[in-house]
Amino acid sequence: MIPAPLEAPYPGFSIDLGSDSPRFQSLHEGVDTEVQGTTASSECTAPGIDGPYRLSAIVGDALHQYGAVIDQHVPLEVGYREGTLLLLHGPDVEKAPTITDVIDATPDQWAALLGR
Repeated sequence: MIPAPLEAPYPGFSIDLGSDSPRFQSLHEGVDTEVQGTTASSECTAPGIDGPYRLSAIVGDALHQYGAVIDQHVPLEVGYREGTLLLLHGPDVEKAPTITDVIDATPDQWAALLGR
């Protein structure tokens, strides 16, 4: 496959029919048993900020984590803690939350946060 030039109207690849491979084969993501991983997401709004924030926590093989980053819009922030990739999406404003604001809350901490 040949990557599209940077000035192309959209990113992508062209098939190089002159390569060693006689045919193109698209692999379904859900059928690939070699790459393992799990993604969990949570979304919230912040007072005075137009738009939601979404935090995704991705665990698994490095390829799964890499694919999770490139398979969506550019995140506001990316972090990595103890084997978990963290992606933060949302409006880029001065009061925006950051990856450092993310905690692994206990049930009591979570209840207190919900009561704010």
